[in-house]
Amino acid sequence: MLKGEVQVTFEISKQDGYLAVYARFRLGRIHTTYEISSGVATDVDREGRVLGVEIIKTFSTKARKIHLKHRIDLNQIQKAVEKRFGISLETEFQKIREATSALA
Repeated sequence: MLKGEVQVTFEISKQDGYLAVYARFRLGRIHTTYEISSGVATDVDREGRVLGVEIIKTFSTKARKIHLKHRIDLNQIQKAVEKRFGISLETEFQKIREATSALA
């Protein structure tokens, strides 16, 4: 992982009805995981730097199509994480938006 690079991974299970998105913003050892809201958690290192964010959403197993745009409100999640840690993550969340748009 290069400096400034954001790694975004997705896991979708139609059988179990969940969508998981994990975005790693920087390398480091996880010291604490904070629950920001239901289905949103943030990993932080010992110095308090945000290492990444995990988003888990559930949906009906009977759904024929899963639209990320309607499942995840990245603007709301970004605001909540930024507020919790008093930082700006505009660049990091823009990378998540780019990755999710490629899946649409």
